[in-house]
Formats: sequence, C-alpha cells, structure tokens
Amino acid sequence: MKEMAVEISITAIHCEVEESVKDYVREKVGKLDKYYDKARRTEVSLHVEDGNHEVELVCNSDSGQTFTVHVKSNNSIREAIDLAQEKMAKQLRRYKSRVRSHKGKSNRLKLVQDMQRIASRLDEVKETDDKSFEEALEEAEDLLDFTRD
Repeated sequence: MKEMAVEISITAIHCEVEESVKDYVREKVGKLDKYYDKARRTEVSLHVEDGNHEVELVCNSDSGQTFTVHVKSNNSIREAIDLAQEKMAKQLRRYKSRVRSHKGKSNRLKLVQDMQRIASRLDEVKETDDKSFEEALEEAEDLLDFTRD
C-alpha cells in the first residue's frame, strides 16, 4: 500500500463513526497533498447530531501555516466530507499560488543587482581612454545577456 504523505487524525465528537466512513475520510483527505505538497498533518472532526452532519478539517503545513474548514450538511456525513475536502483543496490551491507568485521577488532582486553591477562597470569603462562609450555599451549588453542565461 502507498504510504500517505499527509498524517490524518480522525475524531468523532458525541457520536460513533463506522470504519467505512473513516476509510472514506482517509481517501478524500489523503489527496490534499497534491494541492499543496507541504501539507503534512490534517485533523478531521466529525459530529453528527439530530440529522445535522458537521465536518471540520484543520490542516497544518511544514511552513507553519494552518488551514481550517468547517462544513455542515443536512443530507449525509459523506456529503459533508466531500464539501469540506473541496473547500480545503480550494484554500490550499489559493495559498500555493500566492506563495509561488512571490518567488519572482528574488529574481527581481538579482536583476537589480546585475543592473547595478553593469552600471558600475560602464562607469569604469567610461573613465578609461582606450575604449569608446559604444564599446562599453556593447560590453554591458554582453554582460546583461550573460546574466539572463
């Protein structure tokens, strides 16, 4: 059997839950790591009372983030589990895209540093009499092409 990357803890509050429902929870919640690979531990709380089915998912990631979803359903516990899993997947996808979009910040910083180095090099070349400014500009463009690779 495949080892799960997400550790799942299932708690039934004021009710008893069949093993088939617990297996269903493991199947659904076990898929959450495909939405955000740093999701490591998920606590699932199931509560059934007077025909109301409640599911709460609390997902903790390696980075210290905590994601929480609370769902109520009047139909069935499996429907509540499905809704909770969908909401959690949406949260994880949204967070992952936000985190990934900020990775460009380090690339922009590197580009600024490269541009500063090129400007400094241009100033050095301008001060020497053996090269014209056009040659210095060509050298800077070559340096810029080199830093892009």
